[in-house]
Amino acid sequence: MHNVRVSLAFDPERSVDELECADCAGVSRLVRGQLTWFGEPHAVFIAGCHHHDGVHDVLIDVILGWARDGDDDRITVGCRVGPVEGQQGPIATVVDAAASYSDDPEWGRKLTRSQALADQRIMEFWDAVDFVLVHDPTIRPHVYGID
Repeated sequence: MHNVRVSLAFDPERSVDELECADCAGVSRLVRGQLTWFGEPHAVFIAGCHHHDGVHDVLIDVILGWARDGDDDRITVGCRVGPVEGQQGPIATVVDAAASYSDDPEWGRKLTRSQALADQRIMEFWDAVDFVLVHDPTIRPHVYGID
């Protein structure tokens, strides 16, 4: 088994944009970044950090197969991280990928929840999400309610 925290890293290219939330007119943050695997391009993540009625949640989409130009192997998997009734702390739940975005070849195949859960790369997705939740300086404090 590999050590994800050692092998995954952030590419220096990262952006954080403040946007008006279409649902509540509040401010949301859109974080975009790339992950490398042993120094090579690996995945792209797009995370929308939202506040609704005092609840902090984030929608994270991860594009896997990013570095494989021209390969039909590119997929996007999405999840919501935030409170779930009856559970302690934030919970990550797979959702339909990139549902808030229009279709674009950069996404590859946007997987539905059921497709993602059945895909052989689901653990690769969770490794990326875990890394981002632990190490991203915008997303981590947002998810745990300290931003």
